[in-house]
Amino acid sequence: MSSEDTKTIVLDKGQKGLGFHIRGGYDNQHIPGDTGIFVTRLKEGAAAHTDGRLKEGDRILEIDGISVRNVTHNEAVSLFLRTGPSCQLLVEPDAERKALTKAAASLQSNSLITSSRNSDSTLFTASNVIVFTAGALTLSLITLYLARKKGWSLFKR
Repeated sequence: MSSEDTKTIVLDKGQKGLGFHIRGGYDNQHIPGDTGIFVTRLKEGAAAHTDGRLKEGDRILEIDGISVRNVTHNEAVSLFLRTGPSCQLLVEPDAERKALTKAAASLQSNSLITSSRNSDSTLFTASNVIVFTAGALTLSLITLYLARKKGWSLFKR
C-alpha cells in the first residue's frame, strides 16, 4: 500500500472524546477474511465528526504510530483508551467498500470456477454444491449489509 492510499489524521479529543465506533480485528472480523479495524460510525459533534476527515468505512492502520493491522478488537480499543489529549491515526480511506468489493468478486469467481473447470457430468458433486451455496449465501449477506448501511428498507413491517 502506497502513501497515496493512506492519510494521517491528528484528532484532539476535546470534551466529547474522539467520537467514533470501530469494528473488526482478527478475532471479530467486520468483513469475512479481513482482519482490519474499520470506522463504522461517527458521533455527531465529537472530534472526528467536526474535523471531517475521518469517514465511516475508513480502515485504521495505526494509532499513534502503533500498527493495528493484525490485532484483536480489544487490543485496538485499548490503544485508543491509552491515547493522550490528541491521537494520530494512519487511515486507508474508503477501505470498507474496497474490501467488500474484493470479497464479493472472490466469492463470485470461486462459485463460477466449478462450472468452468468441470465441463463433464461431475459438475454437481457435493463439494461443488457446497462451495457454490456458501459463496451465494455470503454474497447475499454482504448485499444485505451494504443495503442496510445505505439506509435502504428492504422489508416493510
